[in-house]
Amino acid sequence: MSHFPGGNYSASDSQQENKFCSIDFYSKTTALCPKFFSTSPGTLVYDISGGPYAGNPDGFESSICPRGKIMHKEAKGAPISYKTTMNGKNTSGTFSTASLLYYHFSRYFNTNIEVPV
Repeated sequence: MSHFPGGNYSASDSQQENKFCSIDFYSKTTALCPKFFSTSPGTLVYDISGGPYAGNPDGFESSICPRGKIMHKEAKGAPISYKTTMNGKNTSGTFSTASLLYYHFSRYFNTNIEVPV
């Protein structure tokens, strides 16, 4: 991922970027659930490399996803929210690439808040 010239990026920023960019959505250790809550459409990406559904994304997706909530105990930590842009004439969707801009602007302006990659 390219960085803004003049941005103040840490080593952990690069590690997080690499971690997120290397997620394999087809892996047996990744489960995907639709995001039913809030106004922003998206997909919740769960690490199921451990826990009761380890290696069983189909089981996780059929048993856990219909609950429509963020599940922590059934997966390895909190999910990553992968948001999509859905703007139409009669909708008030999300501009999903805005989070990338927030992240890079926070590094460029050297703000003291944590903006996830």
